[in-house]
Amino acid sequence: MKTIQEIKADFEKAITEVPVMQGLNTSDRVQIAIALLREYGKYNRGEAMSTAKANGNGNQVMPATDKQKNALSKFGVKFSDTITKSEASDLLDKAITEAQNKKGR
Repeated sequence: MKTIQEIKADFEKAITEVPVMQGLNTSDRVQIAIALLREYGKYNRGEAMSTAKANGNGNQVMPATDKQKNALSKFGVKFSDTITKSEASDLLDKAITEAQNKKGR
């Protein structure tokens, strides 16, 4: 997690990237800088996730979400308390496929 000083430095860098244009007031420039930082953050998260998947350690170390656990329970799938997102995803894929196959019979 970034410190306030790092966030402030990022913002100051972003605001310098927003050109001073006629009709663009300071508030507009601040909003544009914030939007740039948000998009940059999304890009960085995407890059980090891609790198983690490429290295083979994507979701496997992250615990399963409550939503995944609830879905597994609804399908009657047994799982451990330490189930990972990756494991839960695989189990859900199998459970959904089995449910669709039973429905199609």
